[in-house]
Formats: sequence, structure tokens, C-alpha cells
Amino acid sequence: MPEEQLAEVDTTLHKAAAAGDVAACRRLLQDDPSCVDTRDSFGRTALHVCLHLPTVAVLVAAGADTTICRQGTDVASWHRSRGRADLAELIELRRLPQRIAQLLGADGVEDAFQAGNSALGLAERWLPGTALADEIRRAFQTSLSLRNALTEVSLSLSL
Repeated sequence: MPEEQLAEVDTTLHKAAAAGDVAACRRLLQDDPSCVDTRDSFGRTALHVCLHLPTVAVLVAAGADTTICRQGTDVASWHRSRGRADLAELIELRRLPQRIAQLLGADGVEDAFQAGNSALGLAERWLPGTALADEIRRAFQTSLSLRNALTEVSLSLSL
């Protein structure tokens, strides 16, 4: 992030996130986990100003609220509208377990399986060993089990 843009950021976590300083973000979040959703003077969270995948992963794993809106859009949509679909996909992992549960509840087993399958790769790459990655893995395994059970029932009915 250019130096003139860093001047607008008024919290230490915002500065570390904007600079892509993973170690500083981890240290700050360890010292004060509640700072993850602190807003700067422009209403942005650290997740809004962060443009580095590893740092976004740290913020997401720390429980950053991905539903916080600024100018009418959530954080993932904010980044997607600025050409950073890669950041948006990682941010959306926070909501994936709930999305899979919704799909499973709406008889969308195949959709749930596909959503979990693609997200599991992202979680394993960017969030290894975190509670969120474990939650995504469990949600995916549930959708996989249901998909396999439905396939077996379908095959037995066709015999």
C-alpha cells in the first residue's frame, strides 16, 4: 500500500495489515483479540485495508467479522469489486460452514459438496491447523457422507 494511503490508517493493526506484516498482526491479535474488528476513522476494519493473502488468512482465522459493511457492502464484496477475488474467496471461508449447513437443509447435497470441496483446498493452504479449517473440513465431510449415502440409495433403487 502506498505511503500516502497508510497515513489514513489510524490503528496499529490496520497499519500492520495494510503492510502485510503477518508477524505484527499475530502479535497484536494475541495481545488483544478484540482489536480484530476495530474500525479506523473511515469505518474500515483491518480486513478492509489488507491486500495480502497471508495476512487476510491471519485475520480470518482470528475471527474477523466478515459481515461488517462499509458503503453498503460486506468485506468480501468490497475486495471483489476492487478486482481482488482471491481475497474475497478467502474471506468468504468464514461463512462457509453455515452455507454448507443451509444447502444440506435445502436438499442441496451436491451444491454443499462442491462448495465444501473447493473451500477445503483454500482452508488447508491458508488456514492450516486453525479452528476454522477444522470446521470447514467437518462440514465438507458431512456433505461428502450425505452425497455418498444418496449415491448408494440411488444405485440400489436402479437395480
